[in-house]
Amino acid sequence: MNLKLIKQTEMPLLHRKIVDVEASFDIETPSKTAMIKHLADLLNVKEELISIKHIYQKFGQSKADVIAHVYDNIENLKLIEE
Repeated sequence: MNLKLIKQTEMPLLHRKIVDVEASFDIETPSKTAMIKHLADLLNVKEELISIKHIYQKFGQSKADVIAHVYDNIENLKLIEE
């Protein structure tokens, strides 16, 4: 799977970043856990600090747009996320 960082928006009041990524893959749309692992490698953060919000599959293509939240620490993630 290849990931291309499209946009990164800082949200200092919520202690997180919103990351937009374009993912290209070979066979099937990757699961959220696989996507978290690859995003952690791309952004050099721990896997438990990432929350995947959406994976939008592009019809007829082996690509997807991914929106994720990357938190500064685990306490803020638990406070904001469900």
